[in-house]
Amino acid sequence: MLQSLAPSSVFMGKLTRVTQLTNRLAKQREAESREAKTIALMSKYRDPLLRAAIDLQSRLFNIRQRRFLQNFYHQSPSEQDYTIHNTLYVIAEYFGWVEILRREIQFLDLGDLEMNRRLSELFVNITQAFGTASLEPTFRLFNGEQRAIGEIMLVQRGGNKHTIQNI
Repeated sequence: MLQSLAPSSVFMGKLTRVTQLTNRLAKQREAESREAKTIALMSKYRDPLLRAAIDLQSRLFNIRQRRFLQNFYHQSPSEQDYTIHNTLYVIAEYFGWVEILRREIQFLDLGDLEMNRRLSELFVNITQAFGTASLEPTFRLFNGEQRAIGEIMLVQRGGNKHTIQNI
């Protein structure tokens, strides 16, 4: 009787080990899949968001440091029109990409808690900077207004859930 139980207990031990390895492999694949999805989303939106942020930073720098708006009054009417529309577009484009990120990556996980915290902090700082009471009311945009502008900039095209409108 003991001899017949021995092969069955060996088999059960091996089966348990195979089950443990299968579970570990499934968890590893799931983690790799989450990481791959995060990388894919970040690479899909990183470059357009960076371009929009750089354009916004450049325009704000020119307005603040290089007297861009003061020089505006010395331009031709068509240059003034372009200046106004392009400045509004640069701001709206940034808000659009932020809205896309907010929708697509609601629970942003870059795989690094410190990087997550820092990126979230930067977005909050920019949002607050646009809504600060120290800005002239003409230029102040509260959080809800920023999001509304961002939503207006979104369109659905092909396989992309959202892209930015070209106005």
